[in-house]
Amino acid sequence: MNNYQETQRACRLAALKQEMDGKLERDFPKLYKDESVLIETPSTRIAVDDLSWKARQSIAEALEFLFVACSGEIVSYDVRRQGQKLVEKLVRLMTVLDRKKTLAIFPGDGAQAVKEQLPEKLLSGLMAVDLPVRREVDARTKTVKGVTVADVTKIRKLIADGKFNTFLVLDDVIATGATASAIRAAFPVKPDNNFSGSLLMLSPLQNRSRAAGPSGLAGYGSIIAPTVYQGTAGIPAVNSVSTLIGTSEKSVAVRNRYINDFVIDQPIFTEMVQQLRQMVPEKGQP
Repeated sequence: MNNYQETQRACRLAALKQEMDGKLERDFPKLYKDESVLIETPSTRIAVDDLSWKARQSIAEALEFLFVACSGEIVSYDVRRQGQKLVEKLVRLMTVLDRKKTLAIFPGDGAQAVKEQLPEKLLSGLMAVDLPVRREVDARTKTVKGVTVADVTKIRKLIADGKFNTFLVLDDVIATGATASAIRAAFPVKPDNNFSGSLLMLSPLQNRSRAAGPSGLAGYGSIIAPTVYQGTAGIPAVNSVSTLIGTSEKSVAVRNRYINDFVIDQPIFTEMVQQLRQMVPEKGQP
């Protein structure tokens, strides 16, 4: 790409970004963010680094080689830094919530990384529950097309017994919004009493099937997400590093799809997967 082409590209992206920011501010005033990011799709993808904060040593070099083994570019977001930004916004939200009537919900494995970043004092006085969910991924689009919520009867009893009337759903990424929508359907309350927070969120401008109301997600009064991302040509792929290196059936399936779609140097990629497993303790290990 010559200088002229690079200048044209930069101007085009700047115009798209300005348009995106204007529409987000105008259409979704209850979506509270620190930044919006325009991702050049399909050549650029997003990685959620949910390993560095708990690694025994720096994994920066291993991550760099893992990403270099893939085609295109990867924008990486550190869970620890995103978590700090989320906490800053949640502190303000907590001042208006009735903690005794608020249930904090952490759905699935990804939410656990978020939970670990939250100071104990932040959730003091709230009831917090881990909610098992099963996500069904569309083989063609690689997006979540359906979510099944487990323990529904148990949680409904907990809600009735505690007389909870406000929900705060906290997850690592709000992409399609399928998880938040499934939780809303399983435990219905007034939209103004439904809140959600995440480290990253797909722009509601690119999620029209579920984008509604001032928050950008149907059924939720407000959303907190430090980073809102949007693709230039299609929805950006998002994967957590822990899933890419994991040993579970889900991780193996995701990793195989990722290798088929994006990896250009499989030996290096596989070597870094093994190296990262050794550098990060498994759950339950010191």
